[in-house]
Amino acid sequence: MRIRNTLQILILAMLTACGQSAEEKFAENERIIADANARREATLTPTQKEARRVEAMKAAVAAAKEAELKRRSDFLPSARGGCLIALKRMLHDPGSAEFGLTSEWPTTTADDGRVTVLARVRAKNGFGAMRLSTFRCVVEPVGNDSLRLIALDEMPR
Repeated sequence: MRIRNTLQILILAMLTACGQSAEEKFAENERIIADANARREATLTPTQKEARRVEAMKAAVAAAKEAELKRRSDFLPSARGGCLIALKRMLHDPGSAEFGLTSEWPTTTADDGRVTVLARVRAKNGFGAMRLSTFRCVVEPVGNDSLRLIALDEMPR
């Protein structure tokens, strides 16, 4: 860290000795780069320009898809948590419930952003017997930090 600071001070001193401030040198370098890019662009044929444009579009689409996949995968823990809360409210005896690891509950994500979670729970039913059940829970994101429960129903055995 100390060597880096020393190098920065030396570079700044050299630039100042040359009569240019760091900002002026940076601006000059940016102009040089822009000029070089403009000259390179001027030498391209129309076919090469079109190929560059197509590649740029493909890269933009790929980046958008990747961002959407990340956003959806970041929502999965919230979806499972929302389903857990809804299940606890629905059970006859929530204190007897054994949910296991919610991170292991299978999920599917629809194109519209809705997430379906299959939750397995062992809990006492209305007669006091422990029963293993699977529930289908569907939630959708609302804004950046909320979700809405769409459906919660028990799957038939």
